Amino acid sequence: MMQDGSASIVPNTGESLVERAAAAKETLADIYVLPESHRTIRDKCEILRLTHLRRRGRPMGGLRLAQLSSAGKTSCFEQYRDKVIADLRASTGIDNPYVVLLVGLESSTTPKELCQTVLEALGDQNHMIGTKKELIDRMRKFIVDCDVQLLVIDEVQHLKGKRNDRRDVTDMLKKLLQDGIVPIVFVGDETSPELFRMNEQLGNRCGTPLSLRPLPMTQEGNREFAKFCLKLQKQMLALNIISREGALSENNCIEKLRLYSRGHLGRVSRIVAEALEAAILRNAATVEAVDINYAIENFAMANNYLGTMKK
Repeated sequence: MMQDGSASIVPNTGESLVERAAAAKETLADIYVLPESHRTIRDKCEILRLTHLRRRGRPMGGLRLAQLSSAGKTSCFEQYRDKVIADLRASTGIDNPYVVLLVGLESSTTPKELCQTVLEALGDQNHMIGTKKELIDRMRKFIVDCDVQLLVIDEVQHLKGKRNDRRDVTDMLKKLLQDGIVPIVFVGDETSPELFRMNEQLGNRCGTPLSLRPLPMTQEGNREFAKFCLKLQKQMLALNIISREGALSENNCIEKLRLYSRGHLGRVSRIVAEALEAAILRNAATVEAVDINYAIENFAMANNYLGTMKK
C-alpha cells in the first residue's frame, strides 16, 4: 500500500478495487447535504404546492429557476420530492409517489412527446398510444387522477426559440396553468430566462425567479462552504466510504475546491466523486490532497469549471 499523502495516481486494475470504487461512488451519489439555498427553494415550492391544493379548475401559478449545469438543481428537486412524499406518508398514511412529479425535456421535445413522458412517469402502460389531442387529454386526466400536486419540468432551455413545436409545448404547459390542472416549476440552465422574455404571459405566472446562486466569496460564504465539506466528509465516514478524515477537512484543499467549484456545491460533489475514485484505485484509506489535485486537473479543468480553460 502507498504511504498516505505521497502516492501518485496509478490506478490499480485489480477487480476488487474497481468494484470497491464503483460501490463507493454509488453510495456517495446518495449522500445529500442540505445547503441553505436548497432549503429556500424547498420552502418556495412548498408554498406553491400548498397554495394550489384546493384550486383545481382555477388559474394556477408557477416558479422558475435558471442556473448553470452541475450547480445541483436536479438533486435539489429530487430531495424535495422525496421529502414531500415521506412527509405525506408520515402525516396521513397516504403513499403517493406522484405528489411531486419530475420530468425532463429533450432538445426535440414536441407536445406529444412530453405527454408521453408524463404519462409514462405516471404509470400509463399505453403512453405511446393515441393522437396528440388524445394524449394531451389523457395526460391532463392522469395528472388529476394521480393527485399530482406539483409538476417540475427540467431542461426548459430546450423550449427557447421560435420553432413551432417549441412554442406548442410552451402553450400546452401554459394551458395547464390557465385551466388549473397543476402548478409548475420550470427549471433550466443559465440561458433559460430567454424563454420567459419571449413569453411574458408565462413569465408573469411564475413570479419572482428562484435563486440557486453559488456561495459568495465572503467570510460567511467561506464558513458555509467549509461546513459543507466537513458534513460531506462526515457522511462519507459514517457510510464507510472512507476510513478516516482527509482532504475535506484540510484548509488548503477546501480552498482549492472553493476556487474550482466557484462556490457551486453541486460541482464540489462531482469533484469529490472523481477524487474518491482515484483514491480507491490507489488503495488509499481516504480522499487526500493528491486525489483532489488529480480530480481538479483531469475533471474540473477539463469541464471548464473556472469559466476559462487554463492550459
